[in-house]
Amino acid sequence: MNTYRYALDRSPRKWICPQCGQKTFVRYVDTFSGEYVKDARSGRCDRQIKCRYHLPPREADLSGQVTCIKPVTVRPRRTCTLDIDPQPFYRWRSDGNLYRYLLGRGFARKDMERVWSQYLTGCSRHNGTVFWQRDLRGRIRTGKVIYYNLANGHRVKRFSPVWVHTKVELPPDWTLSQCLFGEHLLASGACSDRVSLVESEKTAMVMSLLQPERTWLACGGRMNFGAYILQALKGVETEVYPDIDAMEDWALKAAELNRRWGFCLRLIHWHRDYANPSPTWDIADAMLEKQGHDASI
Repeated sequence: MNTYRYALDRSPRKWICPQCGQKTFVRYVDTFSGEYVKDARSGRCDRQIKCRYHLPPREADLSGQVTCIKPVTVRPRRTCTLDIDPQPFYRWRSDGNLYRYLLGRGFARKDMERVWSQYLTGCSRHNGTVFWQRDLRGRIRTGKVIYYNLANGHRVKRFSPVWVHTKVELPPDWTLSQCLFGEHLLASGACSDRVSLVESEKTAMVMSLLQPERTWLACGGRMNFGAYILQALKGVETEVYPDIDAMEDWALKAAELNRRWGFCLRLIHWHRDYANPSPTWDIADAMLEKQGHDASI
């Protein structure tokens, strides 16, 4: 029986993929020594349909002399956009439950209008909030409709988020290619040199109310914190504010993204400023609590 010098690791351990940023990467092992191949980029991503990253040992640097891995360029993908007029959604934005809830919590209407206009956020039927994903060129990639409880500002979890692209007629070859919520601000005069990233769209908007001197962006989900969706932040010094229950995971990913992809992400351990933070809090929850607002939004 032939014994190959290198083989993919058979243990359940997974690493951050150098291409897609997900923890789905299996490294190559030197079967002679039983140790991982010295070039940490050598391996294969399990996401063989969505990512397809694979660097065999024969193409890797096995000298062991490399201490800093060159940033990997994001593999180009076809970008699909929506040909849709968002203006009707803007017209009724003040009817959205999230807007009305925050207004009732003491935020000034002029500040609410500023933030809703800044993010081009709309309102759907049944008072859902429409978070549009506009890229650096202002193109609409998709929109996410989320429903909130008017009484407490919580997301109505019995209703899953509705993606706008699933409700319109699309070309047969159209594929979803998300971008950051608020990404269009990076290309406008509204963007400051103080950029911050959070998980949810709602958190970005609340933080823009509380700290308007910063530009707040959102990746739209914990698992979206990866190289592809963060492309627009390449070379931009960015403070990252994870939710408390994602702090450890995002700390590892941020370090990996900086080292292998050339990002400039600085993770902020903001929860250390609070004696007894809830394990489900995000930065907006904490700030609202500190300023006397309802922290459970």
